[in-house]
Amino acid sequence: LLFSKPQLVATPFLILLGRRRWRDLGLALITIALLCLLSLAVVGFEGMRAYIDISRRAAGGEDYLHIQPEGMHNLRALAYFFFSPPWRDAIWWAATIAVMALILVRSWGKGEARTISLTEWITILVGLILVTPHLHSHDLLLLIVPTAYALKWAGDTVLPLLSLALVGIGILPLINTVAYSHLPPLLPIALLMVLGADLRHATKHSVSSH
Repeated sequence: LLFSKPQLVATPFLILLGRRRWRDLGLALITIALLCLLSLAVVGFEGMRAYIDISRRAAGGEDYLHIQPEGMHNLRALAYFFFSPPWRDAIWWAATIAVMALILVRSWGKGEARTISLTEWITILVGLILVTPHLHSHDLLLLIVPTAYALKWAGDTVLPLLSLALVGIGILPLINTVAYSHLPPLLPIALLMVLGADLRHATKHSVSSH
């Protein structure tokens, strides 16, 4: 996923932290530090300052860059569509932190082997997609991975309801493209429903196990 969307780089650290893979986490941090030093050696301090400046402007949704955050398919799109500038960034960050906390919890694993089930992986991957700060229609290839997990979880016989749900999720971005600015971002709403259903199921399972 990182090859397609480098902005997801922070989330694998959450997974390593949740699984308490301290050695792997340390190696990942060392690798990131070495890559940062390499980037600094290649572009220099001036290039880094220019990159940070354009990243700051992109994060702010500057019109000059033609980013149009409300046309994306993530939490940021929902915040920018429904809320005005004084509140939208704060709400976006609050929702992002909440989803990242859910990713951390779902990556905690069960038992001594700290295994992660298929449904937990689906939640983690859907959460990754939602918290990505820039997610345009061409980035939705990321959905291939959680879709593959969902089909594997379904087994040899896929229920019609699951098939229709996957097809519907695939159509939602097209609807938003055709009716841009008239409809809220439909895909992140659907993905939040997936997270909500998983959270409800996990809560019921936790209550019944006690």
